[in-house]
Amino acid sequence: MQLPPSQHELQQAFEWKARELRYQQYQEAKKVTFQLQGDYGKWLIATLILIHGGALAFIASNERLSMLLLPSTFWCSIGGVLTALLCGFVTWINWSLHYAFYERVDPAMLHSGNGWPDYDHPSNKWITITFWAGIGFGLISAFCLLGGSYLAYSKFMAEIPLFNQLLHRVFG
Repeated sequence: MQLPPSQHELQQAFEWKARELRYQQYQEAKKVTFQLQGDYGKWLIATLILIHGGALAFIASNERLSMLLLPSTFWCSIGGVLTALLCGFVTWINWSLHYAFYERVDPAMLHSGNGWPDYDHPSNKWITITFWAGIGFGLISAFCLLGGSYLAYSKFMAEIPLFNQLLHRVFG
C-alpha cells in the first residue's frame, strides 16, 4: 500500500512546478520580447528616417524650393535623421542588455534559489536608461519633423506670391 504524499513532499512538488513554470515563462518572454520589439523598432526607425529623408529629397528636387526652404529646414531634417539613428543605436543596446538579462536565467533555478537572475545586477539600471533614451531620441526626431514642417509653412506664408508661382509651375 502506498502512503499519500506528506505535506513536505507536496510543498516540494509545488515549488518545483512553480519554478519550472517561471523558467518557461522567462524563456517565452525572451522570445516574444525580441520578436516584438525588434519588429516594432525597425518599423519606427525606418519610418522616421524615410520621412526626414523624403522631406530633404522633396525640397532638393526643385531649385526654387531648395533656395526657399533649405536654409530654414535643413537642420531640422538632419537633426531628425541623426536622432532617429541614435534612437536605433540606443534601442539596440537596450535589446542587447535584455538579452544578457535573459541569458542569466539559469535552469538551476528549478532545483534551488541560486539560478534566479540577479535583479540588482548593474546592467539592469542601463536597461531602464537605454529604454527611456530610445524613447527620447525617437520623440526628438518626431519633433524635428514638426519643427521643420512649421518652419517650411512659415516660410511659405511669408513668400505667398513666390509659392503661388511655384505651384503653377510644378502642377501647371
